[in-house]
Amino acid sequence: LTAGYHLKLLSENWGPLYCASNLNNIGNIFLDKGQFKDALKYYQKSLELEEKMGQRMALATTHYNLGIVFLNLRNNSVSIVHFLKSIALRSQMDLPPNKSVDQVIKIRSQIGSQKFKELVAIVFNSLPEDLKRFIKLEEYTSDTTAHRVAPKIGRNDPCPCGSGRKYKKCHGK
Repeated sequence: LTAGYHLKLLSENWGPLYCASNLNNIGNIFLDKGQFKDALKYYQKSLELEEKMGQRMALATTHYNLGIVFLNLRNNSVSIVHFLKSIALRSQMDLPPNKSVDQVIKIRSQIGSQKFKELVAIVFNSLPEDLKRFIKLEEYTSDTTAHRVAPKIGRNDPCPCGSGRKYKKCHGK
């Protein structure tokens, strides 16, 4: 069965919101099976309907799902676009971000901080102005790596507690 057939059947009987929701659910089934291109077709049809209706919550969910599809298709830039849109839409509704933030951070760890910053800057500039103000770029681009202040204590160094014993025999257990 095609997305067009499902769309016609659902919209004739239930209306566009119900139709969009079901198209999204069908996309989820294909996503779970690893059939990403099929899932993509259903999510895109769902997105079309949701945009026409202005359903922000549904749009946020569909953008998240599209981000997951593109992540699986190894297209980081498009997946980041969808994750950021999902974050912004949820922020517009005063809702906490869903798992989109985790996915953006996952991409950052996979491609490296510098490449990620460059990619996010490009992606951010391509977003609609009304969504940009709901995205705090510094949350994703700031260097949050913990840095050691004191030098690392070696196993055979004297224990810093002052006992005179080796660290491995004292507090290094």
